[in-house]
Amino acid sequence: MPSEMVNGRKVYRDQVTGDLLSRSEWISWQLQANIIRRWWFLIAFTVITVTCVLTFSITVMAWWNVLASYLAIFVEAIVGRYMAGQTRRDAAVIREIRKIEVEDHEHHLEEEQIEGDLHRMVTALYKAHLAQNPPTV
Repeated sequence: MPSEMVNGRKVYRDQVTGDLLSRSEWISWQLQANIIRRWWFLIAFTVITVTCVLTFSITVMAWWNVLASYLAIFVEAIVGRYMAGQTRRDAAVIREIRKIEVEDHEHHLEEEQIEGDLHRMVTALYKAHLAQNPPTV
């Protein structure tokens, strides 16, 4: 489901991860999935480039160079917008994992402390028992 209504607002979700996306990230993803990452896009770009080169016209090549440069910047901006958002979401998950790992390590240290205390108590009780009830041979 590409979008849904939450609290009266339209929200967008990544179709693979289910992450919430901003409207611009959703548009970016749609452009990538439906245009930029398609073979026909690369083939069309290549055909246009070859056609411009084969004209042997400096004017045509200059304009194609300008347009192709702009297209590169445009595509990079679209891909970068989505990647930046995904990186922020990944960073939030990594911070949460790190927090869980720290808490788990602290619990492990507490467990080791409790086990050590328990071992000392059992040893003391056993020694006290032996002191009151010496073994008979």
